[in-house]
Amino acid sequence: MSTFFKSLIFSNVFVAFCAASLCLSSQLLFGQYNFHITAFIFFATLFTYNFQRLARTNKHISHPRISWIAQNRSILFLTAFISALISSYYFIFFNVNTQGAIIFCALISLLYPFILRRIPYLKIFFISLIWMISTCLLIALEQELIFDKEVFLHSLARFFFVFAITIPFDIRDVKFDNKRLKTIPGLLGIKKSHMIGILSLVIAQISYLYLFISYNLNVIYLVAISISIIITGLLVIKSNEKKGEMYFSFGVESTSVIFYIILVISSQMV
Repeated sequence: MSTFFKSLIFSNVFVAFCAASLCLSSQLLFGQYNFHITAFIFFATLFTYNFQRLARTNKHISHPRISWIAQNRSILFLTAFISALISSYYFIFFNVNTQGAIIFCALISLLYPFILRRIPYLKIFFISLIWMISTCLLIALEQELIFDKEVFLHSLARFFFVFAITIPFDIRDVKFDNKRLKTIPGLLGIKKSHMIGILSLVIAQISYLYLFISYNLNVIYLVAISISIIITGLLVIKSNEKKGEMYFSFGVESTSVIFYIILVISSQMV
C-alpha cells in the first residue's frame, strides 16, 4: 500500500469522506441540501474514528494500521482536536432536534470503544444505527422534514446498506478480535455472514423499490441505486480473512462513494 493511501485510510480521512458522500446521497434523494450538515458529518466522523483508534489500539497485534498509528499518534491527536473544534462550531448553529440526535450519537460513539463494543453481537448494530442517523436522519431533522413513512424507508434502507458493508470488516477482524468479542462471522462463519450481508442489501433494495412504487422515487435513481447495491453485493460476497487491508479499507469502504457518484451521474438524466 502506498504511503499516500496509508495516510488517507489510516488517518480516517477516507472514511470521513465516505460518510459525507452518504450524507450527500440523502440530500440528493430528499431534494434538500445543507452544506453545514455535510461539513459537520465529515469532521465529526474524522474526530470520532481517530478518537476510537487512539483509545482502543492494541499494540500487541501485528497489523499495518496499528503500526502506522504507533508512528503517527501526534498527527492523529492533532487531527482529532481540529476536527472536534470544527464540528463543535457547526453544532452550535443546528436546530434543537438536530443537536439532540447528534448528542445521542456522540454518547454512543464515545462509549463504544470502552463499553458498548464489548456487548456480544451488538457492535454492528451500533455502527449501522449511528451511520443511519448521521448520514440520513440529520438532514431530515435540520431541514425540518416530516418524519413520515418516506423518511422512515430511506432511513431503513441506509441502516441495512451500512449493516451489509460492515460485515466484511468483521470478517477481516476475525483473526484479530478477542474471542470474547462476539461478532456475526465469529458466530456463524464467513459464508453465512455473506448471506446475511446480501439479505441486508435485499432489504435495502426492497425499501427503495417501495419508495419508487408509493412515493415517486425517480426510476433513474432506482436504477442507479440498484447498480450500487449490486456492486456492493459483489464486494461483500468476495470478502474473506485472506484479503488485504486495501480491499476492505478502500474497496468495501468506497461503496459509499460509489453510491453517491452513480446517483449524481443519474441525476443528470432526470
